[in-house]
Amino acid sequence: MKIGNHQGFTLIEGIASIFIMSLIFIFALTVVINVQRRSAATRAQIAATEIGAMIREDVEKDATYADVALWMVGQEKTLTSTACAQPDSPYACSLFAYENDGTTYADTVTIVFLAPTTDSTNYRIIHFQITIVYFDARAIMLEGMIVGE
Repeated sequence: MKIGNHQGFTLIEGIASIFIMSLIFIFALTVVINVQRRSAATRAQIAATEIGAMIREDVEKDATYADVALWMVGQEKTLTSTACAQPDSPYACSLFAYENDGTTYADTVTIVFLAPTTDSTNYRIIHFQITIVYFDARAIMLEGMIVGE
């Protein structure tokens, strides 16, 4: 009589193999999901950067240094899609009308015109920053300037 010679798997071996295969599957699924999220975030960052560049160009060309300096009155000013309709603002709300692949960025764009410094006043430069919040509260910031003649 041979005692150690049996064929097939025991119940413990079957459960262990299913457990190990489940761990491998969960790990692979987690990696795939993370790669997809990173890819989506990268696409959203590229789109937000393109929108920001268009907004920066509009800010630089749509108003003169004198108009913006008069509006700022020596203080930092912030423009958003809800605050763009101020009667004294040198900019129209169309700055916030851009969209890319069906995504509108109006509510996620903030333009801050920085308070003038002695140097910026002497050289007739107004610095501004455009912040765009995109994928899962990530944000990019683009900087620009308006130069007086």
